[in-house]
Amino acid sequence: MRSQLSRYIVTGVLMVLACCGHSFATACSSAQFMWGDTSVMIRSYDWRIGNALIIINKRDMAKRALSFDNPAEWTSKYGSVTINQYGRELPNDGMNEAGLAVTCLWLDESEYPASDERPSVSTAQWIQYQLDTASTVKEVLESDKHIRITPVGGAKVHYFVSDAEGNSAVIEFVKGKMVAHSGESLPNRLITNNLCSVSAEDLTQVRGFGGDRALSNDSASLSRYARLATLLKNLKPTSQPFTRVGFDMLDRVKQHGTQWQIVYDLSDKQIHFRTREHQQVRTVDLADCNFSPSTPTQVLDIDAKLKGNVIAEFKEYTREANRALIEFSVAKTPLLENIPRYLVNVAIAYPEFNCKPAEVPVAAGGE
Repeated sequence: MRSQLSRYIVTGVLMVLACCGHSFATACSSAQFMWGDTSVMIRSYDWRIGNALIIINKRDMAKRALSFDNPAEWTSKYGSVTINQYGRELPNDGMNEAGLAVTCLWLDESEYPASDERPSVSTAQWIQYQLDTASTVKEVLESDKHIRITPVGGAKVHYFVSDAEGNSAVIEFVKGKMVAHSGESLPNRLITNNLCSVSAEDLTQVRGFGGDRALSNDSASLSRYARLATLLKNLKPTSQPFTRVGFDMLDRVKQHGTQWQIVYDLSDKQIHFRTREHQQVRTVDLADCNFSPSTPTQVLDIDAKLKGNVIAEFKEYTREANRALIEFSVAKTPLLENIPRYLVNVAIAYPEFNCKPAEVPVAAGGE
């Protein structure tokens, strides 16, 4: 009976948090480009609320997924910095110390694999798993042999992944199978909210890509895709800093609900960001982050009124910080208004019992 109750609790948490961090982000955009020798990924997060914690996640942490469906267990090989709106270990996106960045965007057509022998993670924790264990796009693609996304929860997303070597991939789940577009099958290194194949086909109707349709300035997914594709096609390196170029591109797909704009420097491992509440550009340099598991996890309010390098402003993670984040996000998300309190409490406490220093280190980075 207790085991069955635990299963219901974890199922509820998955349905509440593993999906809600993405389920309303229906108009996001992301892209990757090279600026000289620098690999850059940009990301716009569009949703009704913008609160979040920026979290420094440690290497050599033993973890167990928030899943009852054969939960995955792993040890983090890489430290990472993530942006989390619905709780620690359930990021919206982030980058690790190897220069791998992962983000997700809504996709109505997503259908995840049925239960099989592979261990599972939720849609949000898939991001953390990849940042913990992979250093390149190739390694992310290969992980499908060993791990799957649980269909529990209902979050429908696809992923955009880029690395320090300049590689990118769109990863989608169609009819229960992972479909990856990378290299020559991803001539346009960007993603919005349609299937990659649908977006690419529609682009052939646009002026400059074989068609005669003019660009539209509306917020529709295919319109944003076409605008970003045009910007990428016409991109020519200049003396301007790539951060300015990246934010200018994000402004071309900005909407009323845009909450975060992020420019990832995958080569030098820096995250540059600004928010709707605070337009000053702030930077997290991963070289300044202490990823040792012997030190406390650290967090920073994404809307803190700061500028420049913000590493000195990070504070030690506490359960209360996670509580404040989750409770605020749940309260501001209409779908979650009637969620039972015990489910929220399970999510608040989850990291303390399922994310601990590993007995056998695996990290390559060292102290």
